[in-house]
Amino acid sequence: MKLPSDSDVDVLGRLEEEGFDFGQECLIEFSIDFQDWPLADDVVGKIRRMYLGCRFIELCEEGRASGATAGYVQFQMWGVLSYELVMVMQAKICREMKMYGGWCESWHVLEEAGAIGV
Repeated sequence: MKLPSDSDVDVLGRLEEEGFDFGQECLIEFSIDFQDWPLADDVVGKIRRMYLGCRFIELCEEGRASGATAGYVQFQMWGVLSYELVMVMQAKICREMKMYGGWCESWHVLEEAGAIGV
């Protein structure tokens, strides 16, 4: 299968070069960005129910100084990493978060040595 040339494919290629085992389940962390921050309390409650164990990350002063304007939400899932999984999850998250001004463009594979991802 021919994959498109994008940052997700680049990360998967780096993982392959580093000997990542694509046949084993791993912990994948997705980040959800929002147009407006902070989120309303009712939206926070809905997101907590949709993504159990999610974390709401407030930006520190350093993050704001770099031009970022909002916090974000992270959640983790176990799965067998593939381009298809990443695309399906990002599209699903974008659909679910659209009404709240949210979208998902970044993910990481959590490894003991650190996170690798977009």
